[in-house]
Amino acid sequence: MSRWKAEGLLFLAPLIWGASFAVTKGSLDTIGPNWLLAFRFALAALFLTVLVRKNIHTMNRRVLWAGVVLGVLLYLIQWFQTVGMLYTTAGRSAFLTATYVVMTPFVVWAVFRKRPTALQFLGGVLSLFGVGLIALNEGLGMGRGEILSLLSGAACAVSYVVTERAAEGCDVMLLTWIQMIVCTVLNTVAALCTEPFTLQLGISGWLAVVFLGVAASGISVVCQNVGLKYIDSSHASLVFATEAVFGVVFGVLLLRERLEMRMLIGSAIVLAAIIISSRSPQPKTTEN
Repeated sequence: MSRWKAEGLLFLAPLIWGASFAVTKGSLDTIGPNWLLAFRFALAALFLTVLVRKNIHTMNRRVLWAGVVLGVLLYLIQWFQTVGMLYTTAGRSAFLTATYVVMTPFVVWAVFRKRPTALQFLGGVLSLFGVGLIALNEGLGMGRGEILSLLSGAACAVSYVVTERAAEGCDVMLLTWIQMIVCTVLNTVAALCTEPFTLQLGISGWLAVVFLGVAASGISVVCQNVGLKYIDSSHASLVFATEAVFGVVFGVLLLRERLEMRMLIGSAIVLAAIIISSRSPQPKTTEN
């Protein structure tokens, strides 16, 4: 796959994820966060089963264990993020989750001893500043929703680095399928233990679940994992940061969340960070 195709897949994922913040926030009025996630990832697992059914017999131990690890990380990312949205706006959650753009190069440094480039470091600093303009409350305070969103960002940073390594030599579709199954099981157990069961979501509620399951947890995660197979995770994390910009846009359009000037400035800074980072040499090679 060429780098341009891989970049296109990477940008498609945050576009869908950005919309998913508003959809998730709107759905939490009718369903608890754990059941929402359980339905979402069960549908995603079914969607991917159709795609991988002919290759399931090629499953090996490496793909299985890598999928389990990624599934646990995905569960943590989504739980922190979704529960956090009970206490903060979709736009603010999107930008706080995007702090992984700062964390990822340093996770790479800690795990693989690969020092971030000067441009990656600069991009991370700019992203942190942009996220701060969006997410920090007056007085630089953060509530429960903001803290949970930050924890989601930390789990994202670890997940992207693990995915980059796990995807090498693996069937990415099978890897993602196992990831979805594990996440479904964990969310279902959490829902059974903490929330009443309900199927009365209404038409709009089930449409939201279908979007979150098929698009936000199926198509977009495949785009993410395939893209990470060909693009360096430090750069990819900054591409994924556009999720925060899209999250604000869809929050305003779908939920009528307030758009302030500092949010616009923060969005512009994050985009500038992505452009700066993309000029950094990429160590990954691609296949045509």
